Amino acid sequence: MLFRSETISNVLDQGMMTNTTDGPLKNTDNNYDFGIRGGGYFAVQTPSGERYTRNGNFKLDSASRLVTQMDNGVVGADNRPITIPPNAGEIRVTGDGTILAGSQVVGQMKIVGFSNDRALKRGPNSLMIANEQPQRAPQAKVVQGVIEESNVVPMFELARMTEVVRNFQQTNNLIEQEHDRQRDAVRRIGKPSNA
Repeated sequence: MLFRSETISNVLDQGMMTNTTDGPLKNTDNNYDFGIRGGGYFAVQTPSGERYTRNGNFKLDSASRLVTQMDNGVVGADNRPITIPPNAGEIRVTGDGTILAGSQVVGQMKIVGFSNDRALKRGPNSLMIANEQPQRAPQAKVVQGVIEESNVVPMFELARMTEVVRNFQQTNNLIEQEHDRQRDAVRRIGKPSNA
């Protein structure tokens, strides 16, 4: 009796990627809330090193440093923390991330991009960890007084999920039908024939 070797195929997950398209900007009128248009990330300093985020919901800490809500310092273009002088008055931010107190420049946010967004992996607190060196992101424009909302459109994603579930069910039904057909064929072949 000869046995035929069978090849078994499995699905191989090649990786996961975060959708980095711009989300809609929600107006907050808070001088320390920022959004980015055109791609890019704010650089922040954490105890584990430099991390990257699009969450521009910042504040001032007790030392007048610009920080995230988790007290990680926002990194300046000079790779140093950004400090807003006490009694600075109204703060304005230009499109390239330059911070002005009145007419005085007090710093510029470090806005970076990556040649391969797959080089980023998710970390805690909306922060991204990079596996490659960041580059300057000249196409990025900082907008003041807004925060970026999710770029996910729930109805579209729900429709896509429904389509994936239907495709899975159809494929599963085909596999079950083929299995039943093969089992029925084996039964018929194994049945003794009446002479």
